[in-house]
Amino acid sequence: MRGLPFATLNSTANLVCAARESRRLQGMALRRDGRRVAVEVEVIPAPPEAEALVCALVRERSEGEASRDSNSLFKEVLDFSSESIFWANEAGRLIYVNEAACTLLGYDRQTLLRLSVFDIAEGYHPDTWPERWAHLTKACRVGMEAVLIRREGRRVSVEISANMFRDRRDTIAIFFVRDVTEQKKYMEQIEKNAFVLSETQKLANIGHSQYDVVNDRMYYSEYLSFILGVFPRREATLASWLELIHPDDREAMRVYSIEEVLGKKRPFDRQYRIIRPSDGQVRWVHGRGAVILDDSGHPAMVIGPIQDITESKLAQEQIQQTIDALTRSNVELERFAYVASHDLQEPIRNIVAYTQLLAQRYRARLDEDADEFLGYIVNGAKRMQALVLDLLEYSRLSAGGQPFTMVDLGQVVRAVSENLRMALRDSGACLTTGSLPVVYGDEIQLVALFQNLIGNAIKFRRPEVAPRVHVGAHRGNRAWILEVSDNGIGMEAAYLDKIFLIFKRLHTIQAYPGTGIGLAVARRIVERHGGAIDVESTPGHGSRFLVTLPDPMG
Repeated sequence: MRGLPFATLNSTANLVCAARESRRLQGMALRRDGRRVAVEVEVIPAPPEAEALVCALVRERSEGEASRDSNSLFKEVLDFSSESIFWANEAGRLIYVNEAACTLLGYDRQTLLRLSVFDIAEGYHPDTWPERWAHLTKACRVGMEAVLIRREGRRVSVEISANMFRDRRDTIAIFFVRDVTEQKKYMEQIEKNAFVLSETQKLANIGHSQYDVVNDRMYYSEYLSFILGVFPRREATLASWLELIHPDDREAMRVYSIEEVLGKKRPFDRQYRIIRPSDGQVRWVHGRGAVILDDSGHPAMVIGPIQDITESKLAQEQIQQTIDALTRSNVELERFAYVASHDLQEPIRNIVAYTQLLAQRYRARLDEDADEFLGYIVNGAKRMQALVLDLLEYSRLSAGGQPFTMVDLGQVVRAVSENLRMALRDSGACLTTGSLPVVYGDEIQLVALFQNLIGNAIKFRRPEVAPRVHVGAHRGNRAWILEVSDNGIGMEAAYLDKIFLIFKRLHTIQAYPGTGIGLAVARRIVERHGGAIDVESTPGHGSRFLVTLPDPMG
């Protein structure tokens, strides 16, 4: 029986002998005249008396049987495919679906085969089907995307490979369908993220670059091409990038890029100028980049953003120019205040001396009004003298003071207590201190600082109430917070920001004498020491001044 594989017959015969049960085979056999025919072979155990082990009964199969069996086998094979397969005829009816297709759309096979392409494919309609069919027939094989509708109504994005199959009777379309819903969502998210990144980069005036070190190729993002003034998606090299840089910066950038970044594998971080080829503008940019190494530890790629900082740079330059102008103006004003206050001392001293002499010699010779007027002149001259002396002291603070040394604030407060001994005694004040730190500063100015704060606590006391003043300290964040608190008259919250202004007074000179410069001096001293001063106060319940000074021990 030529045509059937000998190995297949031999193995079947062995099975029959062992199990003493018949087996059937189907296949093609070769007739004596050379024609191939479909046959069915039944292999049965031979009777005991026979010499043979098995007998074979051969029957020629009809063409219809062979075709039906072949189709059945083919469809069984398709059911094992993980890809969804749909067959449709010229009318658009589904004539075969595999198991994966049923799972994809959520139908059982019997229900799905009662539907048409128009029931399951969004946008497919009987009116346009003939045109689609003609296109498929002509092309034979077409790739497309579509949206299928599941049984519960959910849409599924798919990719389809459509193939036309013709036999002697019919033409059918075979659709190999792959679910790409998750892939679509993923790609849509990527596109969304890319759009958000692109728009964000535009708002921040940033583009990004990628330099392939091995192949000397540099790639610019679309917005970076705009910043640099070059054609979008233009491939560049290190040399062409250097050509964009301002001639005054080019050599320094070449050395930095080759020797520091690539040679020493350090991150790129530089501000530099470029000249845009598109319009000739000079722009400032800030480039940053990370060096990516290959498996051998050699630079393979440099990637990072480049930001246009021209407006920021111009604003910084303008701010710096303004700061320089203000600094010069302040220096001139401070020099003027110093010179003026210094030069005014002599004429004011003369005015005070001669008005006092005039009052002494002519007080009895003039009427009461004249004596009163002379008193006003003397008092005014003395007040002017005090103001000039305070202004001179204030201007000297701007010119600097003694070099900083380690200063024991406990010793400073003891010196202040000695300086104010008469005021403390006359007012009946009680001055207490806690543990005070050692700071880095100008001892003379720190004495002036605490003398102003403690002196004010004694001066601005409540009538008939003995002043109580406490000086303490506690550690803050890398700083010492010093406290000078009292039980004096206090002040309204609206005035707390004004008391540190020069010559700013909250009370009349008759009620509380002084020039109003003491707290301005205190703030200037604290600022020179890199600190800050603030105040907390409640009317009738005293004030609490807080001075923050750097901790020399960090």
